[in-house]
Amino acid sequence: MALELEFVINDESVNRYGYRILSAGIKTDNFLKNPVCLVQHRSEYLSVGKWKNLKIDGNKFTATLEFDEGDEEAVKIYNKYKNGYMSAVSISMLEISESTDTKYLLPGQKYPTILECELLEISLVTVPGNANSLKLMNAEGKEKQLSLITQNSDNQNQNKKMTEEQLKAENDKLKKQLAAELADMHCKRGVITASELDFYKKAAENDYEGTKKVLEAKVVAKAEDNTNAKQLAAQLVEMHQKRGAITATELDFYKKAAEGDYEGTKKVLEAKKGAEGLGEFVNNLSNDKNANSNTEDRSKWGFNDWYKKDLDGLQKMETEKPEEFKRLQLAYRNQLKSENAYIPAED
Repeated sequence: MALELEFVINDESVNRYGYRILSAGIKTDNFLKNPVCLVQHRSEYLSVGKWKNLKIDGNKFTATLEFDEGDEEAVKIYNKYKNGYMSAVSISMLEISESTDTKYLLPGQKYPTILECELLEISLVTVPGNANSLKLMNAEGKEKQLSLITQNSDNQNQNKKMTEEQLKAENDKLKKQLAAELADMHCKRGVITASELDFYKKAAENDYEGTKKVLEAKVVAKAEDNTNAKQLAAQLVEMHQKRGAITATELDFYKKAAEGDYEGTKKVLEAKKGAEGLGEFVNNLSNDKNANSNTEDRSKWGFNDWYKKDLDGLQKMETEKPEEFKRLQLAYRNQLKSENAYIPAED
């Protein structure tokens, strides 16, 4: 079953900034070619759904939003709206024509009525009709400022004061919202921890661009780095388990600890006493390594190789395999002779 909700996009009432939009004048042809749904008008993020069934019914402009059920974030937002924790939408538009004719004005209206406009996008928003939600654009793609209808200086000053206070309040709210979104985004990509969120949120409220650059410069650990860390952690822990310092049931615990703090875990494990001390264990490892070297193929060894690497074996060969011993000894003496080296006297 599709995740769908119907919304009233516009009802021609006077918005909180003193102007209104005629629903019949909203052009949707271009919008329908790409009817994406944004969140908070943030076009840098992916769409969470698509708009359909756009209709004009009297003064109401309505539409149905089909949420992307394959997007975890979209499903989360759908539940917010379905359960009443959010309910607002907002549009961005490009003005085509406006009017100050009294037949289009309603009580409390301070700015012209938008007769025609092109719909650019529809967003899900937490607060409708604010500086970042309801956007009136001009042909150059910049935000359009409407002119006051009245020329009365007292009203102009009062309206200007109200507008400045509103803009400041909305700007402060927007700064906090953007700062929170920035910090949350980089926390999700793994470059800062949950415990650092508040610090970076406050930093972004004071200096958004500077904080943004700092966070964007942080690099997520590469997959191969994580793999190396896991391998080193496993080797460390298994070595100390073999020497009896920890039990098999403790392996996973110490592996995870070493992945997070290799040096700290290494010190803890080295301090643990096992069936044999750490120094003895390391010596045994060295002896094992030497023993392994003795298992190499000796068929290619000459007399000198046996003499340097396994003198006991050479002496045993002289007793048990005298012919093999003399063959190697003769080959070695011929080699020395060809090199004009000192040749020891035969016994």
